[in-house]
Amino acid sequence: MPPFNLSGSLRRLKPEKHTSPLNLRNDAELTFVDDEPLAGPALLLDSTVYIHVLTGKTPAKVDQLLEIRTLNHSAVVVGELTSRLGSRVPRDNRERQARARLIEAIHEIPDYRVLVPTVVNWGEAGVISGIVARLGGYPSGRTQDDLNDALIFLQASANGIAVLTANIGHFDRLQQLQPDARVLFYRTNP
Repeated sequence: MPPFNLSGSLRRLKPEKHTSPLNLRNDAELTFVDDEPLAGPALLLDSTVYIHVLTGKTPAKVDQLLEIRTLNHSAVVVGELTSRLGSRVPRDNRERQARARLIEAIHEIPDYRVLVPTVVNWGEAGVISGIVARLGGYPSGRTQDDLNDALIFLQASANGIAVLTANIGHFDRLQQLQPDARVLFYRTNP
């Protein structure tokens, strides 16, 4: 594992050079799954994908991509999903069934497809999430969500794969800071 060179990362990321607000771009400037061929690069799934699949909110094109593409999973997302198991105690049968489906989905993630963030990913995610928070006008208190998304984003970029997400707000801003990173966006079904 390469060591984390903070000075090198700061020279490359240049946080002080980013001064313009990071506003959401128009849809035409983003890559949505409908614009993407079915065959293509591997994907790294954001936590939104798991939740939307389990609740039946993914559009048909997302379901097709999940069947055809090589899927990778982030240890960060595993943590986000398992945190729900500790933070939400089921109160009724419907919630118990949803919890059981989530547990089953986590169990089905193959170990050999789980990407673990490197120290470099962690260090640079801290810098990038700080830039996004500062320039995106985010309220304080969202630091962990911002850091997690930056980790997922940088993991995908470092591995040459695309993030699949419905989280347009966070990942659009991240991609503005690193335009060569691939992100595939989708909107959920009602």
